[in-house]
Amino acid sequence: MVAAAGRGSRFGGPKQRALLLGRPLYVHALSDLLAHPAVVAAVLAVAAGEEERFRRELAAYGWHRRVEVVAGGESRTASVRRALTALPRDGLEAVLVHDAARPSAPAHLVDALLAALSGAEGAVPVLPVADTLRWRRERGGPARDEVGRVATPQAFRLEALLAAHERAWAEGREATDDAQLVEAAGGRIAVVPTQDGRLEKVTRPEDLTMAALRLAGPEGLWPRVGVGLDHHRLVVGRPLWLCGVRIPSAEGLEGHSDGDVALHALANAILGAAGERDIGTHLPPGDPATAGMASGRVLALAVGRARARGLGVVQAQVTITSPRPRLAPHVPAMVASLARALALEEARVAVHATSGEGLIADAMEAHAVAVLAPQAAIRGWDGS
Repeated sequence: MVAAAGRGSRFGGPKQRALLLGRPLYVHALSDLLAHPAVVAAVLAVAAGEEERFRRELAAYGWHRRVEVVAGGESRTASVRRALTALPRDGLEAVLVHDAARPSAPAHLVDALLAALSGAEGAVPVLPVADTLRWRRERGGPARDEVGRVATPQAFRLEALLAAHERAWAEGREATDDAQLVEAAGGRIAVVPTQDGRLEKVTRPEDLTMAALRLAGPEGLWPRVGVGLDHHRLVVGRPLWLCGVRIPSAEGLEGHSDGDVALHALANAILGAAGERDIGTHLPPGDPATAGMASGRVLALAVGRARARGLGVVQAQVTITSPRPRLAPHVPAMVASLARALALEEARVAVHATSGEGLIADAMEAHAVAVLAPQAAIRGWDGS
């Protein structure tokens, strides 16, 4: 069972939908559990009204037949209680309860938790405490080696967890984790010490970067750089579009689309950094469906392909070589246009214009550089 119905007040929104290495956080939480051979059924508790949305997303991962989606409650305890009702009972001995805010459930830990149930009604992973602790209202505090930080997934004998939740519901009791409820009902809780940092909880946006480092290693956050080049002939009677801005001119750029040489070069730079083929592969130039289209669609396609690989644009530069007209007065508008299209601050976008010193007479050429980084390093949402 994965609890994913929280509001994420400290995060600034529902953190279970935050992107981590290109996938929503809750997907990471589910992935390890579904891969474990002991898991025969799964339930995802989500915010009421969001069930169909999550079902569609699970279908995209091929998990719609394996994961039951239920509406959670106003508290974590209520969400788990509702999810319990969706579990199959025949032959089920134990249940794992995991938080969507913790992106991993390593197989070795699941094995250790399930093994610990041989002598207890529940088992919890406990991470070490690094800081010295102190009571808030009293002097002193417990020694670090006598306490730990409880994480998830937590394992329970099914009947013990059901009984604990029934008692808690009757008494109006809430708890921050299910082990507290089982213990309050007289159950024994085994402690499974672990130092696996992948269990650390994502609470604030900056935690995503650390989570990505733990899951993918330092190499997973290295930036990627792509270079793009494009050129189009100047012809009379065509509108001139550059960086998505209409430039006053008697000549425009020849092309199957609107001929925006700057956006084409930038799109190729983004695709290259993402390890994708060039724009001609994705949008064949002879396709009647794309004739005359705005090149903003080309850029959007490139950004979308990069995003599907868990990457986002963090910086871009375009250099345009143009014999005419003079482009310097239009550079601020072009920078603003690119910044909007890429959802970047203008300080992260540069547009340079040069005349080419007469080397190019009847055409424009654009060179572009794009820097991409994993979504976890730039703090993102799933965008939907």
